[in-house]
Amino acid sequence: MHKNKKLPFLLSCLVLMVLPVGAQDTGADNIAMLQAPETEWGLGGFDLEGLDLSWPLLERFYRLRGDAVVWHHDGRLNAWGQLLLGRIRAIDQQGLEPAAYHLRQLELMPALTVGATLRLRELLLSDAFFRLTKDLHSGHYDAAQLDPLWHMTREPFDPAQSLAEVQTINELAALLDSLEPDSVDYDRLEQALVRYRQIRAQGGWPEVRLDYTLRPGMRDPAVEALRLRLQRVG
Repeated sequence: MHKNKKLPFLLSCLVLMVLPVGAQDTGADNIAMLQAPETEWGLGGFDLEGLDLSWPLLERFYRLRGDAVVWHHDGRLNAWGQLLLGRIRAIDQQGLEPAAYHLRQLELMPALTVGATLRLRELLLSDAFFRLTKDLHSGHYDAAQLDPLWHMTREPFDPAQSLAEVQTINELAALLDSLEPDSVDYDRLEQALVRYRQIRAQGGWPEVRLDYTLRPGMRDPAVEALRLRLQRVG
């Protein structure tokens, strides 16, 4: 399988070495390129086979990055990793599901990681960045597949190249911010999402049960239920 072929290379690219860090603001450690047999890689009890990772992007990104760990320093998340994880946790405010960006697996990992666990978290965070930025830039679903009349196009976006060019945490934050849709309509959708979630938290919408048609001037218990439902929606 394609994933199995990429596994030895990618994990070998993420073996930490204790070397001086040139760019302190990135928190990136240097790593060695070791071609170890796949059977030598322990995964710390995590099932990597069950994860759908963007292997070609991961391989190209770490080559562009000069084989440097991006999200860790001394076994812990650096400022970059903390920023990305925070964005993932809050992404449901924009209607996206945090679980789509490996949040469950990431939250299960301890703050201080070493060896296989650190390598896996590094891969998960990079893959989460690729997925998140793609969805922010182009949407989680391909609108053209949902509606053949959809003709809106967007500028091409390469998440691996874009992340490889980032040098500071401010640039990382700016990149993430720049991908969010900038329109009044999008802001209104976000506000509506907050409102509907509040309604759901308060018990949801009153149910209106009808097997007949309501007409102007009718007196019926369903009229009051419908009025409450419309009032709650606003």
